[in-house]
Amino acid sequence: MAAMRETYGETKRNILTAGRAIIAQKGFSGVGLSEILAAAEIPKGSFYHYFGSKEQYGRELIEHYVEGYLELLGKVLDDAVYGASARERLLTYWGYWLESQCC
Repeated sequence: MAAMRETYGETKRNILTAGRAIIAQKGFSGVGLSEILAAAEIPKGSFYHYFGSKEQYGRELIEHYVEGYLELLGKVLDDAVYGASARERLLTYWGYWLESQCC
C-alpha cells in the first residue's frame, strides 16, 4: 500500500488521478471500481469515504479535469508568461495539446 497521504484533499486527488488514465482508455462504463481502487492503492471503504458512489466519482473527475484544464489554459494564454503575441500563445497551447492528448 502507498505511504500515508497527508491530507484529505491530497488523497482525494490521488484517487481522481489514478482513475483518470484508466477511464480515458476504457471509458467510464468500461472501468470497474476495483480497477480504480487498485490503481489508487486504497481499500473500498476509503473510496466511499471520499465519494458516495462511482457516479459521484465520475462527476468529480470531470470537474477536476476541467479545473486543471482551465488553469493551464489561463497560464498558456497569459501573454506575460508565454510571450507577447497571440500566435506564440496559441502555438504553445497546441504544442501542449499535441503532447498530452494525442496518445
